[in-house]
Amino acid sequence: PLTPVQHWFFEHDLPNPHHWNQSVLLEMRRAIDPVLLEKVFRHLFAHHDALRLRFTCSESVWTQFNAAVEDALPFSARDLSTLSDCEQEAAVAAAELQTSLNISTGRVLRAAYFDFGPDQPGKLLLVIHHLVVDGISWRILLEDLLTAYEQLSRGEQGRLATALVVRED
Repeated sequence: PLTPVQHWFFEHDLPNPHHWNQSVLLEMRRAIDPVLLEKVFRHLFAHHDALRLRFTCSESVWTQFNAAVEDALPFSARDLSTLSDCEQEAAVAAAELQTSLNISTGRVLRAAYFDFGPDQPGKLLLVIHHLVVDGISWRILLEDLLTAYEQLSRGEQGRLATALVVRED
């Protein structure tokens, strides 16, 4: 069943419910392996059911369900190292991630890693629909992202203790 917050969201009948999101742009302090980062997102996507939520409306009644883990991975890596600083900035700002969310077809999370070359830190853009994330969930997700990356980079199996839960209030 929908939580009270989700009911509130759908009762407001927003003109574009797919674009009600939160985002964060993280600057990496060290070199990041995009292939490993993709594995991390596969792990997070499997671990956190909330990141696979889908919402459907039938006869004015909204319902939610979890999609299979095998559904499209919400991660991409983009090499911007051959672009000028201005072009790099414009490419990140123009990233279509925010407009690609769709609560019905399953795009409630999108992530993109931007590689600016060896002399500049990379950046990770995370865009998540507000139906599946809040302030506390962000903290859990970012902690799990770091933990999983560190574990997998050491060749360990990713083990995460927490799970995102959509708030009840």
